[in-house]
This record gives sequence, C-alpha cells and structure tokens, in this order.
Amino acid sequence: MKVIADYLKNSQNLLPNSDSARLDVELLLCHTLGVERSYLLAYPENALSLDQRKNLEQWITQRQAGYPMAYLLQKRDFWNLTLKVNESTLIPRPETELLVELALEKIKAIKNPSILDLGTGSGAIALAIAEERSDAWIIAVDRQQAAIQVAMENARRYQFNNISYIVSHWCDAIVGKFDVIVSNPPYIKLTDPHLQQGDVRFEPHTALIAAQQGFSDLKIIIKQSYSRLNAGGLLAVEHGCEQAAIIREYFAYQGYQKIETQFDLAGLERVTLGYFHE
Repeated sequence: MKVIADYLKNSQNLLPNSDSARLDVELLLCHTLGVERSYLLAYPENALSLDQRKNLEQWITQRQAGYPMAYLLQKRDFWNLTLKVNESTLIPRPETELLVELALEKIKAIKNPSILDLGTGSGAIALAIAEERSDAWIIAVDRQQAAIQVAMENARRYQFNNISYIVSHWCDAIVGKFDVIVSNPPYIKLTDPHLQQGDVRFEPHTALIAAQQGFSDLKIIIKQSYSRLNAGGLLAVEHGCEQAAIIREYFAYQGYQKIETQFDLAGLERVTLGYFHE
C-alpha cells in the first residue's frame, strides 16, 4: 500500500531529470486524486487505490520521458484563465500574453470592437480578450477542427458568448473587417534544433513549423490581413526573436504604417505590429 507521503518523499527519485520534481509529483497527485495541493499536506497518510496508483505511475513514466505537464494535466494557465489543452493545441505561454496586451490597448477607446484571432489553438488569446472586453466581437480561426473543439470547450466553461469559431486556413474563409487582428502562427523552421528540446517535442508540428525558413505563414497573414483591417486597424503577430527585422520588412512592403517590434519578458524581439491606413 502506498500513501501520498511515499510519492512526495521520493519525488526526486521518481523524476530525476526534472528541475521541479516535487512540484510535478504534487500536481500529478492532485490530478490523480481530484484534490487541491493543500489536501496533500493535510492528509499525507491517505492511501491511493490500485487504479489511482496505476494512473499516477503511468503519468510519472510519461513525465520521466519529458512529456509536458500541461498535456498530462490537460490544462494550462493563461492570463486569468485556466484553459484545457491537449495534443491538438500548442501549450499557451506567457510570451503570448503580449498579443493580448497590445490588442486590449488598441481597443481601449473603441466601443464594441472587432477582433480576429488567427490560429487560435486552445483559444487562449481570444478568451483572454473576451474576459476583459465582454462588448467585443471576436472571431477565432484555426485550420484544425480538433483545435477548434478545444477552444469552444474552453469558451463554454467560462460562458463566453462573444466568440465565433471558424475553420479556415488563415483568412481564406473570413469576410468583414476588424479593428485588431492577432496571430501566433507557426514560425519555426524545420531544421531548428529547438524542435528536439523540451515540451516542443510533443506539441503539434502543424502549429510550430512553417516553410520558407519559418516565414511562410507569417507572410500569408501579413498580406491577407491588410485588406481585412478597418482604417487605423492593428495587426500584431508573434514570431521568432531572430525573425523581427525581416518581418518588419514584410509589414512595410504591404503598406502598414507605424511598424514596431515589442520585446517579450526575456527581452527578446517577439511581436511585430503595424497599422492599416487608407
């Protein structure tokens, strides 16, 4: 018979390659038992059932192999939300909150603003904007129906009713114009060594890798978005830190104005934006 304390005491041995072994084991225990972390401290002597032990030890084995905690737990925090994620979606990251901040700043003085989120994945960006601006009209787009299903489930959980979901390859199925278009598209080149490291190894490559050395989807979005922005409308795209200079050139070539690149929390060039002017 194994009790909670047995796993907590042996966390480092269970996950010797993890920098956060104790936390990982705590979170997996909580997921297994359906409890909060405070429960583990209050009842360390409680035993796990046979099924609970099997589930927990299977997840620990997966974690030993580097499988992302977000996929094991089927959730990830983003903005003020806890979102469902799975192998059909990217794992939302803090750097992407910069897109939310830029969108919210742009629409601060706009009543009933319109926003287009291209490549919504789990719905993180659209949902964060919806939480802050219940008067916004938001369309969230993804090419993968499986990702759209996850995003819709997250919207239902928080009872957000101001987001519409469309399966589309970027703007191909989109009509109308918007005050803001945001996107975190695939921008990693196939030969990038980062694809063999960390959580990225397990994330959907269709949401990570782009042709033309990582630029193909960004080029399409920058081109298509120009004719889908209202006067003074904003396009903001996330990209690799080494891509910023070329992305600014793409923006300028398409005719965007007031082009600039914003830095992420690590001080890296992460989001480039520009405005449409008739």
